[in-house]
Amino acid sequence: MDKYKAIPEVQREALGGPLGDLQENPDGGVFQQFNGGVIISSEEGTYVVWGKIRDKWNDLGGSQGDLGYPTSDEITNDAGQKESVFENGVITWSEGDAEAVATIEEVFIEEEVITEQE
Repeated sequence: MDKYKAIPEVQREALGGPLGDLQENPDGGVFQQFNGGVIISSEEGTYVVWGKIRDKWNDLGGSQGDLGYPTSDEITNDAGQKESVFENGVITWSEGDAEAVATIEEVFIEEEVITEQE
């Protein structure tokens, strides 16, 4: 994947070696598992998910679970936590914590009833 070549060397080292071939999800997304994370590509883009954030995301079903696909690479937020944003929420992790915390957005679709006026 081009993403692997594009990330800094220190991140490639942390990601480690691939654990198999490129795989495809039923919805068309593709991913490559590595020792330390995964590179995943969908209509949202191509992103790296790793460490405790990856563990939590996997616990919640990965790309096929409630959070869906990632929409960002991991960043350090204003609170100093590591953070990855997904289609339906966010996972954050603070150094020293045993596990990451997921916040899943509940999406409500409001139906609008339109009536004709004469």
